[in-house]
Amino acid sequence: MRDGRYALGLVRAMGGAEAAGGQGAMDVAILLRLLTHYGAWLGFDGRVVRVQAGRHRQMPVPVGPQRQIEYRLDLRRISRSSQTLAADGAILLDGFPAATLDDFAIAFQPL
Repeated sequence: MRDGRYALGLVRAMGGAEAAGGQGAMDVAILLRLLTHYGAWLGFDGRVVRVQAGRHRQMPVPVGPQRQIEYRLDLRRISRSSQTLAADGAILLDGFPAATLDDFAIAFQPL
């Protein structure tokens, strides 16, 4: 797949904000889990270690109930030899950015 900002792929997960806990679902740990699941899908295995923390930025969010939440990853680097993934992440509420996590990376270490 050749989409996303860096032409390495775009990973998205969507759902209802009410089912995910409303604004409490704006947790960047979900972006890390999404990247972990993508790495497992690529065939990476082992214990996941966060290599690069990234830059987290919280955006102002409109008050009121949200209907749709989306987690989006733009893959920056995929290294099969070292089993590492780097990405930029964003959390959108009803299509508007609510939080970003830029340039974070994980590695899969053999057990």
